[in-house]
Amino acid sequence: MLIFLTVAFAAQPSKRPADHIVGKEIYDKSCWQCHGADLSGNGPAGEALGIDVPDLRGQLDYEAMDPLVDTIQHGTGDMPAFSTELDRPTTRRVLVYLKRLEDGKEDPTEHKAPEEPIDDEIEGEVEETPQDGPLDEPEVEEPTKRLPI
Repeated sequence: MLIFLTVAFAAQPSKRPADHIVGKEIYDKSCWQCHGADLSGNGPAGEALGIDVPDLRGQLDYEAMDPLVDTIQHGTGDMPAFSTELDRPTTRRVLVYLKRLEDGKEDPTEHKAPEEPIDDEIEGEVEETPQDGPLDEPEVEEPTKRLPI
């Protein structure tokens, strides 16, 4: 009986997404615009703002993440602080994703803001921008007929 329960619970999916998945969602939402898809600091916002964004490649180490967490939390130079949006554990999730990206375990594909947040901590309101245009009306499903029991 104990073996059956162990196997049954082992097959249950985790409700919490893996750290690097949450980290990617946050990076896509808040970071890549300055730091770039490949961490080189060549993002479109950094270039448009005329600021020198540091190259993060070679800067990431699992053993020394605390100083980087502090930098993200409190900001430095032109980089804003994110302590009001991200707690320390969530900030570490971003760094886990960046380390995987640096190690070639993630593709530096085109980044964009996620359509739906995967964690309540990163949920926020989406503002309509001129290039987005008007929002479509939501589709309404027709009610299905219920069969008598």
